[in-house]
Amino acid sequence: METTLLIGEQYIREWSVLNNNVEVVDIQKSAYYVQDLIIQPILGTTFYEEIMTAYSGATNGGAPLTDDQTTLIEYIKPALLHHAAAETTFFLTLNVKNKGVQTQRGDFSDSVSENTMFTVKAQITKRAQFYEERLRRWLCDNANLFPTYKSSTNQSTDMTPDTGKSAYNSPIGFYKSNFNRMNNRLRNNY
Repeated sequence: METTLLIGEQYIREWSVLNNNVEVVDIQKSAYYVQDLIIQPILGTTFYEEIMTAYSGATNGGAPLTDDQTTLIEYIKPALLHHAAAETTFFLTLNVKNKGVQTQRGDFSDSVSENTMFTVKAQITKRAQFYEERLRRWLCDNANLFPTYKSSTNQSTDMTPDTGKSAYNSPIGFYKSNFNRMNNRLRNNY
């Protein structure tokens, strides 16, 4: 299946915390990774593929998304964007080149310390986890809108919907949250 990205250049430019001089392609590279790493496990492989196929079709002139699919994608986008931005911050500072790992430096700028870089990444990740948790909660509350999400087929694929222990309970399962743990850890570091 060809990978479709759920966030486009306009959405990235409008909502990303990254400066407009950052190449969109740098964020998109991370976004493809994040869709597989974060979003697919939340949805489960079968449901993820269904949503990706529907979105790809709708953006390429096919059948439009249903209202429920559109709402789901609107919950996915901010989580995807902020996770991708967090991933990107690391690789904007450091690049892997044929001579090894290199630090980026401009004529009128200096790279920040490793500690500062990880603090910025943690702040962006905190946002991402908020939106990820919001997505999970919305899915818990609206699981009945998506028969494939609840189906036995989606429960028996390589990535079943993430059903770890959490504060959010639903008929589908318990959903884990790293948001509060991350927030407490950041608060304790200041």
